Amino acid sequence: MSGAFETQYIASTTYAGGTVTGAKAMQLGLLRGLCQCVAHAWGPVHVVGANHQAVQQLTRRGPPRGVHLRDTYWKARRAADAAAVTSWTRCHRDANRAATDFASIARETDTSVESRFGVGNNSVARWATITDAIQADVTQRAMEQVKTVSSEAAGSTV
Repeated sequence: MSGAFETQYIASTTYAGGTVTGAKAMQLGLLRGLCQCVAHAWGPVHVVGANHQAVQQLTRRGPPRGVHLRDTYWKARRAADAAAVTSWTRCHRDANRAATDFASIARETDTSVESRFGVGNNSVARWATITDAIQADVTQRAMEQVKTVSSEAAGSTV
């Protein structure tokens, strides 16, 4: 992940019902974001997530064991192919401040929230905290990527 990026769309959704697990909510959120990428031809797409198992399943194209998760998994997998996802990266939850902060908004207000930047009269200032966190998260991941590449290069020259 290098170069410039631009936040196009952010969303945080509350799901009603006791049958929606955290894993299912994560898949539904991923599916929603990927569908936006496909609909607006945004790309290249880099997916970063805190759920190690989910990222691993999507990377290896292996469906989850839970039957209730498989339908959404395959929808997300097809959407990822349509969006031409170029990378899947796992990050620690504490290094994903933007997602954590945005999910907190939905939980605390019990309201789903979404915004497409550059469309309509959305106030960029309204989302400044979230977009600042996104910038910090991506910068941190880019620095970690550089360290990984540097250490791999150093190891191969020995």
